[in-house]
Amino acid sequence: MLYHRIEYLYHIWHAYVLLLYGSSRIAQFAATYMVLLATVERFIVVGEFERVFFFFSTKGRYLTIGFVLVVSVALRVPAFFDYEIVHYEECPQFESYVFMPMLTQFTTYPIYNFYVITILHVFVPFAILLILNFVIIALTKKKVYRRLNRKQKFGEASRIASMMRRESVIVHVDRKGISTATRTIVFLVFTYLTCNIISVFMNILENVYPDSSLLVDKDGNSTQFYTIAADLVSIMVVVNSVTRIFIYVICSSNFREEVFTLISTICARLRRVCCCRGKQIEL
Repeated sequence: MLYHRIEYLYHIWHAYVLLLYGSSRIAQFAATYMVLLATVERFIVVGEFERVFFFFSTKGRYLTIGFVLVVSVALRVPAFFDYEIVHYEECPQFESYVFMPMLTQFTTYPIYNFYVITILHVFVPFAILLILNFVIIALTKKKVYRRLNRKQKFGEASRIASMMRRESVIVHVDRKGISTATRTIVFLVFTYLTCNIISVFMNILENVYPDSSLLVDKDGNSTQFYTIAADLVSIMVVVNSVTRIFIYVICSSNFREEVFTLISTICARLRRVCCCRGKQIEL
């Protein structure tokens, strides 16, 4: 709107930007832990921890999702009050709105915003995601060995042959599953880290170097770099979420089959609905 000098968009944008800013902070925080919950569920299923299966049943999922949403709102609701927008009618057009600090004016708030929120939002989920996926790989491999030991029942004289067959099966059959899990974790961790590098960098600038020339110009206004980087952070969050399903489709043949089956089922239902409506129109 500033580049095209559209005045009404300039006013509309400042009317909703703070609400959108706070809501996006909550959504970004919650989305990270939703992904983490999905990994925890996979870990529990692979590890066969029956005592906590309830939390990932249909009712249990509602409880865990609700808990994540409540915590996300509680931790990120201060973002709605980071700034307030003040309108100065006497100022030139497209320069009449000023972001005045509210919570950001307190010296303790940047400490909370950076050292607490950034650690909980980026570093803790990343570390847990990395550890859980490696444990899942280890548990999968362990289950493979256990299953083969149960199936292979040979006499004492055929122990060597049994061991050779077992290793052969692992190499040719189950190594594929382990390598799939390994590729998945590499891509997931890589995309998560890549998409959060800009966010971490901007958080460091905003909280450790708030007067940096990259953020504020000589007149005290946000620089073009700051504006573009802030938008890019939100875009990268979306990219991280969107690419995740493609990673699973590419890396996991089982997941790929389930997706194709789901798409086929949906298409079949849509065809039935269209056929029924067509017959009703003919009648």
